[in-house]
Amino acid sequence: MTRDELQSWLLSRLNMSWTDLPAKMIKIEDLLQSAIDTFVKIGTIIGRMSPLAKESSNESLLKHYKLMDDNCLRISGAILFLEKPALSFPGAAVKIGAFDENHQLLRHDLIDCPVILQPDKVMDILLNKYILGTDAVEGLVRVTKYPYPVRALREGLMNALAHREYSSVAETTIRVYPDRTEIWNPGRLPLGWTGKDIFNKRESRPVNPTIAHVFYELKYIEQFGSGAAMMCDECRAMGLPLPECIAEGDMIKVIFRLPEKKDEGIPGIVIADTSELTKRESEIYLLISEGNVPTIANIAESIGVSYDTAKRTVKRLVEKGYLQRIGGNKFGKWIPVSKPK
Repeated sequence: MTRDELQSWLLSRLNMSWTDLPAKMIKIEDLLQSAIDTFVKIGTIIGRMSPLAKESSNESLLKHYKLMDDNCLRISGAILFLEKPALSFPGAAVKIGAFDENHQLLRHDLIDCPVILQPDKVMDILLNKYILGTDAVEGLVRVTKYPYPVRALREGLMNALAHREYSSVAETTIRVYPDRTEIWNPGRLPLGWTGKDIFNKRESRPVNPTIAHVFYELKYIEQFGSGAAMMCDECRAMGLPLPECIAEGDMIKVIFRLPEKKDEGIPGIVIADTSELTKRESEIYLLISEGNVPTIANIAESIGVSYDTAKRTVKRLVEKGYLQRIGGNKFGKWIPVSKPK
């Protein structure tokens, strides 16, 4: 066993998790009061928390949820309510990154706020900056439709936050690719389980029971493993492939995929007459017109020329009016322009 595996095994023998250990350097006064207030407010509105919780002191509330023992705050209480928990526990943050098809990072965000507030904060950034929806009118109501089922994405995030191994320094990570979204969290599957068991079994084995119970009080997660079935139902209803769960070393990832689409070129574009272009210019123009909007490096590789040659050729096509650049240098793309014959 590694040191971490031995520690995890010893704690499991005591029916404890790493987050049940004392956070000796952190006091109740260090916690963010607005995060505690949000916990109580949502819990009482949902109805799973007693209305008397509003009148409880922070200490009695934390003790009631086993986030604190008689003498000291526990790690679970600290990461749930510290303003910036990753300063004390480096893995208690969420990282979101957008990647292209070549796994190149395009942009990223780090969300370091109380874990109790992370679900709403992360989903807000994810849906407004990374997985963009389209507006549609249904009856008299304007709605935003996303390429993935939002409930399923949120459930995947909740599971990652509730069941991740917080002793790891690796953050919970969401990777958004053009064809899929992956949610990574440090941890291992229960002994004897495979990734398929996550969606086939109806039992729940929380890695952090105290955190899972707090999330349950807020109706963030449900008991008895019903969330995994819901994710499958949501994807099935949208005609998407079922989610996948894969364990790789000390990480677990859940993958949501978009349907494979046949490349039908760029809609609304009428291919221009290329008779006045050179062979190389025509090759690049047709390559982009077919819907392949690659980088200069991809163009060079596709037609077998140097990077500088491809760059000069694209520049000439822009000057001649056959291509138009949309967006900036980093995130933009070339659009073919139809020229009359």
